[in-house]
Amino acid sequence: MASSGNGGGPHDFGHGTSVPTLADRAAALQRLGYAPTTGEEWAWTEAGDAPGDPASPVTLIAATRVRLLEGDA
Repeated sequence: MASSGNGGGPHDFGHGTSVPTLADRAAALQRLGYAPTTGEEWAWTEAGDAPGDPASPVTLIAATRVRLLEGDA
């Protein structure tokens, strides 16, 4: 997860090879002062050091619309 404007991203969940759960992602956003926008879905993409190389490790990137939590403005 990445955050703009507050220096809080990207966030490393430390899971190794498992994908962070919805609860993990929501908790990470909350620590940054945000919450997922109600009804929004997550979009996923991969980034790697060697695009096109199926043996190259990739970074899984998740994105969703967020809202600022009250009191964090």
